[in-house]
Amino acid sequence: MASDAGMQLFCIELLGLVARGLYSLAKDAEAPEAVRAVTAAVDAAIAAAGGEITEDCLNKSEVAQELLLEHLSSDGGSSAGHDTSHSAGAVGLNTSVAGSARQLIVCDMLLAHAKAVERQQGHKLNDKQKNNAVLSYRQIYERQRSCLGVSTSGLCDLDRNTAVVLSRWLVAKSVLGCSRATLLSWLAAAGGSGRTQKEAYVAAARAKSIKLLGGAIEVDMRVLYMPEVQVGIKGALDDDSILVREAALDLIGKHICRSTDLAAQFYDVLANAAIDTGLTVRKRAVRLLWECCVRCPEFERRIEALLLIVSRVTDTEDTMRSLVNKICAEIWFLPNFQLESEDGSANVSRGAEQRAANLGELVMAIYCRMGSAMTIPVHPTTPIVVIIRNIVGEEGKPEYEAVRRGAREVVDVLLARALELQGEQDAQTQATPSGRPEEHGPAEELFRCLLALHVLCVADVKLLQRPEDPQRAIRCLSPYIKEMPPGPTDTASRRKAERLLAVLAIVGGCMASLRHMDDKLADEIVQDLRSIVCRVSHVQAVTVACQCLCAMASLKPQHRITVRLEASTCYNFLDNDLNKKVTALPEKQRLYPRLLYTLGTLCRYGADILDNAPEGSKHPTCAAAMDLVLRFYKLLGDNIRAKDTALQALGFIFIARPHLAVNVRDVGPVLEAALDCTAPASIKARCLSSLTDLLRSEEDILLARQVAARQEAELAQQATTLPDAENRALARRNGEGDNSSVSSGIVQMLWEKILALATDTTPAPVSSTSGQTPPPTPSGTAAAHGAGKEPALRCRISF
Repeated sequence: MASDAGMQLFCIELLGLVARGLYSLAKDAEAPEAVRAVTAAVDAAIAAAGGEITEDCLNKSEVAQELLLEHLSSDGGSSAGHDTSHSAGAVGLNTSVAGSARQLIVCDMLLAHAKAVERQQGHKLNDKQKNNAVLSYRQIYERQRSCLGVSTSGLCDLDRNTAVVLSRWLVAKSVLGCSRATLLSWLAAAGGSGRTQKEAYVAAARAKSIKLLGGAIEVDMRVLYMPEVQVGIKGALDDDSILVREAALDLIGKHICRSTDLAAQFYDVLANAAIDTGLTVRKRAVRLLWECCVRCPEFERRIEALLLIVSRVTDTEDTMRSLVNKICAEIWFLPNFQLESEDGSANVSRGAEQRAANLGELVMAIYCRMGSAMTIPVHPTTPIVVIIRNIVGEEGKPEYEAVRRGAREVVDVLLARALELQGEQDAQTQATPSGRPEEHGPAEELFRCLLALHVLCVADVKLLQRPEDPQRAIRCLSPYIKEMPPGPTDTASRRKAERLLAVLAIVGGCMASLRHMDDKLADEIVQDLRSIVCRVSHVQAVTVACQCLCAMASLKPQHRITVRLEASTCYNFLDNDLNKKVTALPEKQRLYPRLLYTLGTLCRYGADILDNAPEGSKHPTCAAAMDLVLRFYKLLGDNIRAKDTALQALGFIFIARPHLAVNVRDVGPVLEAALDCTAPASIKARCLSSLTDLLRSEEDILLARQVAARQEAELAQQATTLPDAENRALARRNGEGDNSSVSSGIVQMLWEKILALATDTTPAPVSSTSGQTPPPTPSGTAAAHGAGKEPALRCRISF
């Protein structure tokens, strides 16, 4: 290739046009009707000449060429007269187009004949053989028709259409036609398949090569399956120039969305492009992934593609996030949308059942993929929750009405399906060879429905509440609260616990926004919640049950006594053991973690109920509970599991009442000792986790206050001149940030130890028989010691 950039572009353009033309001719020549026409014409000519039909391709090509020569001579392309003054062997040049074509055909026939004879005899032709061959084919070229226009060769006449088909077949079988794959491979190589090619061609030339490849692909889709073409496209997608990467995406985007095989074959390429540094490349890749999911129902990597699309909600560009929100709205909520393409826009309609199934599958895939990073109850900052919240917007705004209507349809389908599956999930859950539950069984389908409902509830609880029946979701799901999971030893038990967690989280979220609940339904739920608190061994289930119990007490004041009774039961049991000095008994110590945890959780979510008890009440307050927990923490000694739970309960209490961590003298030394470098890794991690939750709790409170203040201002029609950047989680009234100041002060008091843990790289102390430090892992004791490093970093970031 020429080194000049302009010449490179010209040569690449010519190469692309020739390759496209050859593939177009070859495709036309290989069409069944064209092949039949060529075969019939050649066979008829051979039969008319009295010969036998042979499979020899050379003979068939010669017959086809002679037929074409005869047609050209009858079509005004005969020689303009033979000049006898020319020397023997000289061929006069014909000025007509047909004459030039006949000359080219005869020369090609002569060349093919010479090569065939040389292959047969094993050496080159001598002068006599050359002269005889030239003379023979010159006679064919100069063959004339009679005065009546009748052919003297005995060949049959061809009509124009057959002649055109025959011409295409000859070009496709010629040396130039057979080299079309080579020409295409040059074009693909020029697009940037390798570092050498990228250095040899400028970016504009590489992009032009990829675009011209698209011309050949449009003519013949089989080109896209050629290995050299795929290598060139993949190389272009790794190019340094965004211009080349965009050209490669535009090329494959026209074709892969209509072929399941191509969509699967180029999925990895699109996945890499979706995280490209170029915004236009990322947006185009995300659109292509979405179109593959819509246009190819059998696309086997559909869930992976949707997960990748959802992951882009964290993109740094607003337009990218807007595109993801738009796509997700079409996936889950909009019953009708238009899919744009070069052929025009197509209307896509999808029922609520299909949309609900897609949402359930995707939420389940995200849940399984994120592992411990996504737990039930789902946190409001989880990406999938953030996406849905952005999509459905706020109640009452016209621009969100269509999406919210579609979301409510999805909720209706999920609730109806959950009711249908009630009882079916009791069938034995089938486990796969990997140990996970069978994906398509009733139990797994029910869990997908509940998980999707839970995510929708966290995003916007109003989606689950109809104005005419706000308690509908609670009433539909309340029977599942009675299904207590067994011990946490097998897969089925864990899945039942997760299902119970999802139901409790939905019920709790719905209760928090209700103004009234039927007394009978409330009493039934309270009894079930108390059973969970006392009998279920899954920690998270106990946590959410306590949270629901406190939410119910806020909704139904008559049940506040229930919260106080549960707290009193735990408190009195622990206090009696302290007074009787029987805390060292092993059978007693096995009970303390559950009691301490339950007491701390009730204080965390029911602090107002416990602290605002009627005068003269014997129920514990948060301050009394903290004093009891501190005493137990000091008495537990080497029982790391119980101390860890006691420290967690202590964290629950000072999250609910931050001032107690400052006012109670013993809290500071306990937290400092827990963050000491010599403390067990689990104790350090627990303390850091509690501090992080403290800061997050204060942040959530401030954000909720801000939202309420903004809504109040909107209702009062108060205008503001503050820019959006000022809309942050800051105190707006005197004293509003007091708790936040206390929380920050607690972290500041422990800052030196938090900073030391975040930057500590020393190995952990050697494990002792007392169990104060975990045993060494295959990767060394430093791994166990580093267990507190990540929470320490999170605490620093939160602060």
